[in-house]
Amino acid sequence: MIITALNWLFFSMTFWILGAGFFAAWQRGKTEPLHMPESDTILVGFCLSLLFALWTSLFLPLGITSQIVYILIVVGVLLALFCKKKLVLPRLQRPNSWLTLVLIALVFLLIFINSLNRPTNPDSGIYHAQTIRWIESYPVVPGLANLHTRLGFNSSWLVVNALFSFHQIFPQSLHCLPGFLFVVVCAALLQKGAAAYRQGKIVPALFGLLAVAFLLETNIGQASSPGTDLPAILLMVLLTFLWINQEWEAAQNALGGIVMVFLTFTVITIKLSAAPIALLTLIVLFRFLRQKQRQALRWFFLLAGLVFIPWCARSVMLTGYLVYPIPFPDLFSVDWKIPAEHLRIEQAVIRAWGRMPGLPFEQVNRLAFLAWAKPWFYDFSFNRRILVALAFLSPVAFLPLAFRAVRAVVSRAAIKPLLFGGLFLYAGIVYWVLSAPDIRFGYTFIIPLVSLMVSLVLIVPLAVLKKPAMLYHAVLMVSVLFTAQILVRSVNPVIIRQQVVSPADYPNLPTYPCEIYNKTILCAELYHECWYAPFPCIPTPKPQAVMRGEDFGSGFRLKQ
Repeated sequence: MIITALNWLFFSMTFWILGAGFFAAWQRGKTEPLHMPESDTILVGFCLSLLFALWTSLFLPLGITSQIVYILIVVGVLLALFCKKKLVLPRLQRPNSWLTLVLIALVFLLIFINSLNRPTNPDSGIYHAQTIRWIESYPVVPGLANLHTRLGFNSSWLVVNALFSFHQIFPQSLHCLPGFLFVVVCAALLQKGAAAYRQGKIVPALFGLLAVAFLLETNIGQASSPGTDLPAILLMVLLTFLWINQEWEAAQNALGGIVMVFLTFTVITIKLSAAPIALLTLIVLFRFLRQKQRQALRWFFLLAGLVFIPWCARSVMLTGYLVYPIPFPDLFSVDWKIPAEHLRIEQAVIRAWGRMPGLPFEQVNRLAFLAWAKPWFYDFSFNRRILVALAFLSPVAFLPLAFRAVRAVVSRAAIKPLLFGGLFLYAGIVYWVLSAPDIRFGYTFIIPLVSLMVSLVLIVPLAVLKKPAMLYHAVLMVSVLFTAQILVRSVNPVIIRQQVVSPADYPNLPTYPCEIYNKTILCAELYHECWYAPFPCIPTPKPQAVMRGEDFGSGFRLKQ
């Protein structure tokens, strides 16, 4: 608990300083003061920290040396802000009611308590924790995916988690970042939603409350795991809010568009399945071009290069491909390149596992849509079936926007972003179902779409009653009670007493020695899960994998 709190304090300070430096650079040569929401400053600082981790991992293992360099950069930015009198101390925005403050406090406590638990995401046991261990131990390893294909899933989230694991300082590799990002995004949704309510924007205000409730209900158990699903879901929900709240559209708010673009680029490198969101960046880019926002255009392409160059470079080193597991464009001929057939098999396995886990992937992928869709749907829990059904029925919620009484509540200028946002999210649902319909992947689109749907349904009675304050505060009160009951269910005094000093460590499962072509390593004995401590460890033996040199850092290739 103490170590987690100190880490969150460290993240708050360093991310805020870097974010403030980013905004000061934007304001270079301008005299007017710039006051950005503190959540935006921290989130931009998080994205910059992720960039540092990506670039550094190409050349160094992410250990104490990288952490010292990171801290020196943060101190340098702080000194530069102070010397140029650009340092504007944080100003916490006062909530519009005491209920909002209570809700933020409950959300903070709930996520903090759950972030202390032992990681439970099964993919973290299969490859997330081992990927972090590789990043901590070596610069990017050529052909690492030849040892285990999942080690080639080049998520920048695992890279930044390795930077902040502090494994050489504490007796365990920490995983405090997921809970922190969870808190920041929820606080941003609630504070920005409250501000939208004060401005008369009722749909974004309701969306913020509902999205936080759905996030907590479906993903609170992931607050302690370095899994890649949670950050993608959080950032997608936040980006949907920014979109429908039109924080990017005004000509004088080009910086709001740049923040959206930076977050979008980041979420794509975190989870490739979030790539459809790139459509929104194209619209923002078109707006910049039409309004001749030269500074914004320069920053757009600068950020694109800074984010995607190291990310693609890591992918090439790990797999031989620019974007794994996509076999095109096939530009590189290196000895560690994964055969294209292996990539097709990997894609088929992921698709089949999302449809009917446990069955042979060839058999599942041969089934017609209706043959697998029905058992797939009924295999969900009741609550998940409700969410999926609501997502598919969501277009119905947009029909009231055609009525004059509803348009009196929702301004004409707000309707277009709502419609386009809903269309984009629905396209994401279709993409998810056809590609890899595991529910954890689907939450990236389901949660923002269902939150938007329910918000639109709630404005129908508002169009009749014309009492937005009553509706907003009723939803706010329900959100407080809902969060409180989840918090009560989460509190376990025994576990909390065990974690007063540090969060629970990764599980430690048994392994056994297994052979690759020219080396003995470890393989998982249970559930195909290695977790963190036995290293290097892979789920199953890979006898055709060959070390390219004398040590693991030299990389791996497949035996010809």
